[in-house]
Amino acid sequence: MAGPNAGIVRSRLCVARALGPRLGHHPEYRITHMLSPHPIEFPEWLGDLAKPGPATRALVAGGQAAHVLEGVRQATDAGWLEPILVGPRPRMRAVAEEINWDIGAIELVEAEGEPEIASATASLAADPTLGMILKGHIHTNVLLGALLRKEAGIRTGGRLLHVWLLTHPDFERPLAISDGALNVVPDLETGKSILHSLIGMFGAIGRPRPRIALLAASEEVLEAMPATVTARMIVDWSGAAGVNAEVFGPVAMDVAIAPEAAQIKGVSHPAGHADALVVPSIEVGNVLAKALIWFRSACAAGVVLGGRIPITITSRSDAPAARLASVALARVLARAGQEGNR
Repeated sequence: MAGPNAGIVRSRLCVARALGPRLGHHPEYRITHMLSPHPIEFPEWLGDLAKPGPATRALVAGGQAAHVLEGVRQATDAGWLEPILVGPRPRMRAVAEEINWDIGAIELVEAEGEPEIASATASLAADPTLGMILKGHIHTNVLLGALLRKEAGIRTGGRLLHVWLLTHPDFERPLAISDGALNVVPDLETGKSILHSLIGMFGAIGRPRPRIALLAASEEVLEAMPATVTARMIVDWSGAAGVNAEVFGPVAMDVAIAPEAAQIKGVSHPAGHADALVVPSIEVGNVLAKALIWFRSACAAGVVLGGRIPITITSRSDAPAARLASVALARVLARAGQEGNR
């Protein structure tokens, strides 16, 4: 092992041999083992809330994929959905046959290609008998771009926003995160809409007056950190408006959810007991939710609120339990009439 780098190579080999049993060769330290090995579990309490009442009429935008139809079948078999499948009819029928689901009695709307699927969904969205829209095998921006048009009848004058409701058997309560998919950097007006929708959502699932934390990197209001300024403005507005929630911020993540951290930093209740986290940017919300999903096996129900009816937004990588939870939450919200800004 001659050459100018021989000493460096020998040093690295010595370190690798010394630490190998503890690091490189130990399965706990392989990167894949950072991910949770546990399956994602559907929250039964949410399913119980979704049970009552007749099936909800729902548009499924892009029903030509097995993972989409399997989730729709589960919700239909549970009595939650009366689906209308939008997509290429031959492909939807073939996929249904592959998963052994008879869709002969289900309405199919022909549309080939993402723009056509989005357009067909938007043209049907104004139907007053519809209770929700499900994103299927279609890109979110394509679908929402069509649904945001005036003729779709989804917008009611308020601002659309995305909420994840995360659950886990070890969590003492569900945790909401907004907005990690729609609004890039929420301002004061967006913050108001988020608060209204979170309050409505928590009321619909039987948890009134939620504790809502406005996240930032510091508890101090600093001009150099615009998120802290916006958070303080939202808190001040919520107090003056008398919203039915305990709103606090700006706070860092640890102070929002950990009572010990809040106590150490001298931040009083409800800090440390947040039911919902309003994030300062779409990146923060997206990363935070997906970290809980992949590192902790949290079940994430994803719904777009603020419109006439809720829209479920799920990823192709989402577990079946998360897809079912998204439908259950949307059904509860549709039935309770809490989907829009009130």
